[in-house]
Amino acid sequence: MGLENTAPYVIAGDQDGGRDILPWNLPPDGPHTFTVTGYFNDSTTGTADTPLTLKFTVRR
Repeated sequence: MGLENTAPYVIAGDQDGGRDILPWNLPPDGPHTFTVTGYFNDSTTGTADTPLTLKFTVRR
């Protein structure tokens, strides 16, 4: 996971100006928490917005 300053906003990143979205490998089985925080300026500067948290469970 990384920092995204422009769309598309994707978990594993992209290449070629967003035309090639990279695959994301699922984490191991079990519960996980994913939290994202938007900022009002690029590169995590400026005021942070309210974080959004997603809790999920991987079962294969």
